[in-house]
Amino acid sequence: MTEEESKLSAAPEAPVEAEEEIDVSPFLDYLQSSQGHEIASRLVGIIEEVKKVTLDKNFSHAKFNRWMEAGVIVVVIGSVVLLSVMDKLNPTVGMLLGSVVGYFFGRHKNA
Repeated sequence: MTEEESKLSAAPEAPVEAEEEIDVSPFLDYLQSSQGHEIASRLVGIIEEVKKVTLDKNFSHAKFNRWMEAGVIVVVIGSVVLLSVMDKLNPTVGMLLGSVVGYFFGRHKNA
């Protein structure tokens, strides 16, 4: 290996910088003042409001999903009973209806 190749293959050294500490005491002093306390309180209020709206939206979505699952399961059970009474239930239809119900039961296990 020539001298040029060894220079090219060696990784350049990054300059080592000393870590500087950031002085946060003026920020903490401001937060302890009445104006800083008011800003911090408003920020916490905004975060709590966003959290509340998100939870309400998720609850509404979960409630809809539960009703939809219950409706699908009732329709599938009704279909199985009706097809059995009419003697039209064959293994293919049974497998299809079982797959639909299995999808709704197993859908939340991965999340």
